[in-house]
Amino acid sequence: MVEIDADDRPVQPLPGRYRLTRLMQSFGVLHSANTAANILYSLALLLTLSRVLPREDYAIVVFLTAISVYVQPLDQVVGRVLFAELRQSFTVGKAPLSYVKLLLASQMGVIAAASFGVPALMSLWQGGTYTISNALYLLFALMTNFWAFDLQSSSFAVDLSSKFVRWSLLHRSCQFILLGVLWVSGSFLLFAALAASTLTIFSAFAFSRLIQRIGTRALTEAMVPWTGRFHVARTSLLSGCADLMVLNVPYAAVSFAYGVGPTLVIFDSVMKVARLVMAGSRTLAEIALPQHSRLVVASDPAAANRLFHQLVALCVLASAIPAAVVALDTPLVFSLLLGHNNVVPASAGPVAALIIIATGLYQPASLLMSFQSDPVAIRRFAQIVGAAGTVSLGTIMVLKPGPVGLLWDFLALLICAGLAALVYGRSRPVPRTMPENTTA
Repeated sequence: MVEIDADDRPVQPLPGRYRLTRLMQSFGVLHSANTAANILYSLALLLTLSRVLPREDYAIVVFLTAISVYVQPLDQVVGRVLFAELRQSFTVGKAPLSYVKLLLASQMGVIAAASFGVPALMSLWQGGTYTISNALYLLFALMTNFWAFDLQSSSFAVDLSSKFVRWSLLHRSCQFILLGVLWVSGSFLLFAALAASTLTIFSAFAFSRLIQRIGTRALTEAMVPWTGRFHVARTSLLSGCADLMVLNVPYAAVSFAYGVGPTLVIFDSVMKVARLVMAGSRTLAEIALPQHSRLVVASDPAAANRLFHQLVALCVLASAIPAAVVALDTPLVFSLLLGHNNVVPASAGPVAALIIIATGLYQPASLLMSFQSDPVAIRRFAQIVGAAGTVSLGTIMVLKPGPVGLLWDFLALLICAGLAALVYGRSRPVPRTMPENTTA
């Protein structure tokens, strides 16, 4: 049996001295390195902006960054639609080239319009002057979502995984250099202009290579009924809404119930650690995604489920390591993160550790499930998460438990969502009458 790599090429047996080189250049290692670089860049960007910008300007940057965070689920929805459109049809020699080009180009146009329109509305609302640096920074933030979700998902679908992570590593290296420019020059306008233009150039290049890849492999233009596309989009939206309920809506509920104060800081601090761990779990899931989706397309549910269970188990075990560190010395961990602003009580250690472990269950199971685009499974998953979220968040807003009680309440929601994803993320045999675009 010939092994196939992430770019759909046969892997030839190599002499022993070359195996380490191939391993270091493999998709798994490169994607892990890219995730590590992204985490380091996020921390470096935070530290640099907070020290270079005046307090008022930094507050605006935080607001613009929040906009990009809250529209991430929309990018995830589009990315899943594109993956579902491309994955199966690409493997059988057909791809919806015109539709993909139209959707990606339209989204880039919407991003450009929002980037320059939102700061204009801000200036009108606050009675200030229009600042082009804010528009450029928002363009950079929104294009980051576009790169990480839309272009990455599309590239993975057409077996450009290894090439895309190499482009990502090169782009991230350029952005580190631009942080140095910001630190030395102190010019936010210069940094925003260079960061936005660099990412736009990389995105245009990746888009062109993506279209070229489809054109090279496609035998015919896939003719997918628009009703089928509507069902794929609806399924992806349901999956995105479930993510919103688990990872985003709790912030709004906590802010509404407790206001902006110590309780919100405690919840946010625990989630910051959990999100760092989730980035690792997501990376492991994305490494397995091309092989998992290939098994799903080949209608081999037994092999797909075996890989699914192995990946979830690996992520849970990996998450247990940082969870143990948090449980053993909670004050030290959060003092390093928050300094003199640390208000996380030592009693929050056990529940914070369990939240971290629960993310190792939820993240890989929900990600692989969402990219299967199984409408029945995702609908049931979304219904369970919606019901559990309503009860959990309703309890927070009505009973207003203490900070530790709040974390236990959130843990219950996360475990419920993780178990639902574990159950409905399992692959099922695909009926022969099912439309091609309903399974990734």
